[in-house]
Amino acid sequence: ALTSVAAFSFAAAAAAQTPDDYPNRPIRIIVPQAAGSGVDQQARVLAQKMGELWGQQGVVENRPGANAILGMEAGAKAAPDGYTLVYAPVSAVTMNTFIYKKLSYDPLRDFVPITQTVANPLGAVVNPASGIKSIKDIVERAKANPGQLNYGSFGIGNMTHLMGVLLSIAAGIKMMH
Repeated sequence: ALTSVAAFSFAAAAAAQTPDDYPNRPIRIIVPQAAGSGVDQQARVLAQKMGELWGQQGVVENRPGANAILGMEAGAKAAPDGYTLVYAPVSAVTMNTFIYKKLSYDPLRDFVPITQTVANPLGAVVNPASGIKSIKDIVERAKANPGQLNYGSFGIGNMTHLMGVLLSIAAGIKMMH
């Protein structure tokens, strides 16, 4: 599976407080995922390009944990001055509000979207020796061996985990996460 859609966001009041000479100091880019992740790599490329275009360094700060909640919290608490951006995976901005009873941030209240930077489709990969060549084969294998087919994801509550749950529900199968 690939990384999910990512979007820049910044604290809501920033738009009204941004000076004409923006940016005039380094820009902090919070990545709510681990260093080396797909989202982190994308943020680092963007930080480099921002530096080249604006003459100000983009400083990537990884704040992984709790399905991106920790990094989103840090972004929501940052000064609303436009100098802290959050490079967020789609699950942190959209899905977390539906899968967690209580979040300390509200994507609609605490952030203003700037742009979508990438769209990465999800995919399924298997060991070639498994003989599985399609989603249909996965479903057939899971039906023949209920609860014996395992799948991995980027973490509980992440889009890749929920896609496995959705496949299980839609196909009437039981897979182990």
